[in-house]
Amino acid sequence: MKKKQIETKQEIIDKENKVVDLRRAGLTWSRIAFEVGYADHSGAFAAYKRALSRTLEEPIAQVRQAEIDRLDRLQVAVWQKAMKGDNASIMTIVRIIEQRVKILGLASPEKSANTPDIWDELAAEILK
Repeated sequence: MKKKQIETKQEIIDKENKVVDLRRAGLTWSRIAFEVGYADHSGAFAAYKRALSRTLEEPIAQVRQAEIDRLDRLQVAVWQKAMKGDNASIMTIVRIIEQRVKILGLASPEKSANTPDIWDELAAEILK
């Protein structure tokens, strides 16, 4: 009995990229599965989705980092004035920090009095 070889992360990425290439060439999911070595069409399709997701995430991460770098440079430019008590500089720093928090997703969603609680909505649905 032959042991199944465990694929490295790079080998998996290479297979997923091959799936994308074959799909762009017009092959069916079943044919792609056969060509790349997946058991059936669903494995090929899942690999395709993973590859597309990965290629979309990389540019977003790069843009996010570029924006953070810009905010860092702006903060450095006004930091000394803010530390000396200049109110305009302090407010600028606060806005920079707020933007950084948004970009990095560090803020938890705020709940206002007008925002319905999801658990209240679920309870209302259950009690109908």
